[in-house]
Amino acid sequence: MTKVICALLATPFAACALSLSHVCDIDRPPEPTSLSSLTFVSNGVYWSSTDWKPALYELTFDMQKGAAPTGLKISRKCNLNGARDVEGIARDPLRGTVWVADEEKKEVCEYDPDAGKLLGKVDVPHIFSKCRRTYGFESLTIRANGLEMWLANEESLTCDGNVSNAEDGTIVRLALFTRNDGGDSWRHAGQWAYKCDKMEGSAPLNSCRSGLADLCVLEDGTLLALEREYSFKPLPALRCRIYSIDRTNATEISARESLAPGTPPFSLVGKTLLYESGTGFSMYEGIAPGPVEADGSRLILLVSDGDKMMSRTIRVLRLGK
Repeated sequence: MTKVICALLATPFAACALSLSHVCDIDRPPEPTSLSSLTFVSNGVYWSSTDWKPALYELTFDMQKGAAPTGLKISRKCNLNGARDVEGIARDPLRGTVWVADEEKKEVCEYDPDAGKLLGKVDVPHIFSKCRRTYGFESLTIRANGLEMWLANEESLTCDGNVSNAEDGTIVRLALFTRNDGGDSWRHAGQWAYKCDKMEGSAPLNSCRSGLADLCVLEDGTLLALEREYSFKPLPALRCRIYSIDRTNATEISARESLAPGTPPFSLVGKTLLYESGTGFSMYEGIAPGPVEADGSRLILLVSDGDKMMSRTIRVLRLGK
């Protein structure tokens, strides 16, 4: 059963009551499979990418104000040359390019969205070289003003503690990058520790577990975190949760070489649950904002991976204040 929780969000940018509610689920075409990310382009238009054999696709919805989106079409495939395992993407609103988080290469790269040509890379802190295989860079998002970019790993770095289990959650690093304008390079501006929920069941063998699947930053700087879980309870079960993040009292940890037990104490970011739902056979890996409505609410879209036997869906939520 879906639970919608209205809560107080306290961030450096805003303090307001937020709520998330389910609008609808949209079946997407059977091809392509393995869509691992989502980013907003313009009203009704989004980009998504496949993870293995990475390619960028354009998703177009019919979006009428006050109505749920309909008429999904997927078109304009563009291969991302040289990428290996793209798990997060973010359109650059100042340059019109796309930035991708490559989990296998442990890189954040800029691509031409029309030609798929590699244009540049971000200078990522060395600590992220300690990402676990297949639990590395999963999240990427850029603020609408184009001056803030957030990156995160899915489960803990090898130096930061354990992966998730039924007794405890995993700790990941939220990394902020900033720049002065579209012609400037991204510069690392800090890291904060985020703790994902523990698993509600046992971990599947050689499969995804429970961790941070994606981030979504809104215009005012509000940061949303999409967590996903796949566990046995005792049957296989998929679940997603969306939290708002509060950095107000969190420790800036970029100088820390380890967050593992026994190291000096630190404060985690705060997290407020906005949405939780079992998702059937849909494994949601990407989250992106939609247009703002006349009443101040806005749509939030989730995209499912759709790999192997998983369902291929878009989940539409409404974020209100």
